[in-house]
Amino acid sequence: MYIGELSRKSGASRKAIYLYEQMGLIPKPTRKGSYRVYADVAIHQIQTIRCAQTLGFKLKELVEALASNNSAPR
Repeated sequence: MYIGELSRKSGASRKAIYLYEQMGLIPKPTRKGSYRVYADVAIHQIQTIRCAQTLGFKLKELVEALASNNSAPR
């Protein structure tokens, strides 16, 4: 889905989505020409980020938490 649809479905602004992408909170989308194409899972990831923010977490804390989670052995 394109960023406009992702913005509507997740409730996040386009600017916020670009920021989450830049910080590594959501994966880089694939490209279709010059357009970003986001996977459906990005909706849930953004909703989780926004929920964590309402609970008082800062984006930097979320980046650190996700980095430590991704580096843990499986």
